[in-house]
Amino acid sequence: MMMIVEQILVQETTCAWTAFNSGVEFYTLIASVEEVCGSVDVRNSPTNLERLKDCVVVEGFVHILLIDKYTEASFENYTFPLLTEITEYLLLFRVNGLRTLQKLFPNLTVIRGKKLVTNYAIVIYELMHIEEVGLSSLMYIQRGGVRIEKNPKLCFANTVDWDAIAPQKWNLPRRTHAFLAYYD
Repeated sequence: MMMIVEQILVQETTCAWTAFNSGVEFYTLIASVEEVCGSVDVRNSPTNLERLKDCVVVEGFVHILLIDKYTEASFENYTFPLLTEITEYLLLFRVNGLRTLQKLFPNLTVIRGKKLVTNYAIVIYELMHIEEVGLSSLMYIQRGGVRIEKNPKLCFANTVDWDAIAPQKWNLPRRTHAFLAYYD
């Protein structure tokens, strides 16, 4: 009994396999539709994080900001393992209760920096409860630097080799490095 498997690419996002077994065709369609989302602005409540659901690529920026009066438990049910790329920048500002980005963005691999926030591709600013950055899958920032500032509980952010991740930080002022940390 001989089986022939043929892979066909359909509209660049869906794969179909056709198997021939004794003259009978079996079709299996695997829905791996890549969701490309526009810019995502999450404010005021963790429930607005749902806007990132099913996003694989964010064609634009991700803002997560001004989320007050929430605890760590408020973020427990949010994870976006499909998200691997942001084409512009990631901005987190005054988000209470968030302890790490590891669960939110476990597979975020690249930030392109096509547009920046004052020369930065990542800004993590005034997150009172963040203890670790946790972007363990982040391998490359194509353009722009990293600004991590005024996060009093944050530890070990300076142990990340930000120069290796963000080698093209040419937009930064000469006196600035890829990583800034001020623990007030």
